[in-house]
Amino acid sequence: MRTPKKLIMDGVIAFFRGVSPAQLESELQALQRSMGRESFVFFMYGEGDWRQELETAELDDLVQRLGEPPSAAASIFSRRGSAAMASLTALLRLIEKFPVCVIDDDFGAFWSPDDLRALAATAPVEGLFGLRGWTGPGV
Repeated sequence: MRTPKKLIMDGVIAFFRGVSPAQLESELQALQRSMGRESFVFFMYGEGDWRQELETAELDDLVQRLGEPPSAAASIFSRRGSAAMASLTALLRLIEKFPVCVIDDDFGAFWSPDDLRALAATAPVEGLFGLRGWTGPGV
């Protein structure tokens, strides 16, 4: 009997300023419809969740980068391979509409929209997962 191949999913958390959770969710749903459900999945990340999960220093850094506490956040997940590239594309489209954001790679690093654009310009095979091993623009 053949064992099914295990597909791993992983993701990032996108924190936004100046957008409501309803606006963010609506835009993510529209992106998902236009790109296909296989490209990425998301769930809204409520304030209680991120306040509980982030360490004090991380929260302070996040607030400093955004200029105020996040108004909305979402976790964006995808499988590796072409879906990871699609999830990077979706995130780039999202930051075009809502440009004040910070991306948490869930490995202790925060990334700006400019960082994401620079990463995408390198056309990483890993798509969104390329953040994990990337040293940043110009490094």
